Amino acid sequence: MQALQAAMSNPPFNIKWTPSSPLEADQRFASSGIPPANNANYTFVLHILANIENKGVIILPNGIMCPPTKEEQKILKYLVGNGHIEYVISMPGRMFESTSVAICILGISKKTVEQVTFIDHRNIYAEEIREQRGQFGGTSHTERAYKKMSTPSPTK
Repeated sequence: MQALQAAMSNPPFNIKWTPSSPLEADQRFASSGIPPANNANYTFVLHILANIENKGVIILPNGIMCPPTKEEQKILKYLVGNGHIEYVISMPGRMFESTSVAICILGISKKTVEQVTFIDHRNIYAEEIREQRGQFGGTSHTERAYKKMSTPSPTK
């Protein structure tokens, strides 16, 4: 498989995965360690990192930056220690209709990054909700009102 110049991913959050064996020989996990089977978040990050030539962006739950398991802590330490995380943008919850989980946009790089940039956007959105009617796709969409967050409030 040829390396991708860049990649962007919005994988399903916190899903379980079934590792194929033996993973010790899998180059995606050779240096960082194997993510736990009960949460595939870091599996997606390491898969993208292994398959990009330059940069990747991945949308994940904000909690990925404070991993609860030793395996995930080891992977995060590997990613930061080897300069693979370029930036972390924290976003508010309810950005997507299907989940209320706060998210982060994680910028990863194949090239070594000296310092991680943290940007906190969790409080820039007003709590105003507007409705938008669906336009295409039959009555299941045109008769449904989607709730959307308002545009960012001005910063001072």
